Amino acid sequence: MAEPPHRRRASLDLSELVESVARKKAALHLNVARDLPRIKADRGQVRQAVMCLIAHASEPPGARRGVVQVSTAIMWAEAGELPPIEAGRIVPAGLYVYLEVSGAGTGQDLGAVLDIVRLHHGSVQVSSQPGAGTAVRMLFPALEE
Repeated sequence: MAEPPHRRRASLDLSELVESVARKKAALHLNVARDLPRIKADRGQVRQAVMCLIAHASEPPGARRGVVQVSTAIMWAEAGELPPIEAGRIVPAGLYVYLEVSGAGTGQDLGAVLDIVRLHHGSVQVSSQPGAGTAVRMLFPALEE
């Protein structure tokens, strides 16, 4: 029987994971921050979410294919500032490490991504503009050093 996801979590460098995924993909523009705080995460699950976001960002409607922008950084959020994934839950204040993927794709079908971020007590922000594509930001609580 597989180990529950919360027991497989370990300290993870999100920028390092993004770079390992990006090596296998063309047409990616990376802007990954160095020396980010680590997050407590299941590497396989987060990798799956990153690959899903990149796939959706790189599949725009019609024949036009563009470059996918992938970045990592940190931000401080006040309590309730980030959108909750679960109804009735307030995302706590704190330092968050995030991954943002943007491209001409629509960003549809984020169910698996939402499930993974929810399991890691994070948040997701989505912004979309007609003709400009979609940006999806996955936020994970930073580990205190």
